[in-house]
Amino acid sequence: MGRKKRRVLPQSGDRIADCIFRMIIVALESISVRKTKEIYDSKNPHEKMICGIISSERNKIYLSTKILKKTKEPIVSTLVHEVLHVLMPDVLERFIDQFEKALYARLTDSQKRYLRMRFIPKYTIKATNSDSA
Repeated sequence: MGRKKRRVLPQSGDRIADCIFRMIIVALESISVRKTKEIYDSKNPHEKMICGIISSERNKIYLSTKILKKTKEPIVSTLVHEVLHVLMPDVLERFIDQFEKALYARLTDSQKRYLRMRFIPKYTIKATNSDSA
């Protein structure tokens, strides 16, 4: 019997970053990622536009292209942030923010490109709010 060919993932040389990168890849393989022009947070009294959100079932991630363009936030950084919510559902938002920034700084350009090319769709869908997400 032939062996199943193992996928080679880009590596940074940082063992912790590479381990978390692999965890993110595994999580993303069971999550649908969608780009949308705008996402509004219905929990916010002013319905503020947000960069990304994960569905309540934790099986879909929505990324807002309009706010990401406005804030100059990299879309891959937002993807990593939302996946960290899946991997660590009980961690507070401010700690997810800190963790995402530290991890994103340790990822190589090839790892970021891998996430963008493999998991971020080329096309944008109709806008959503966080209630429907």
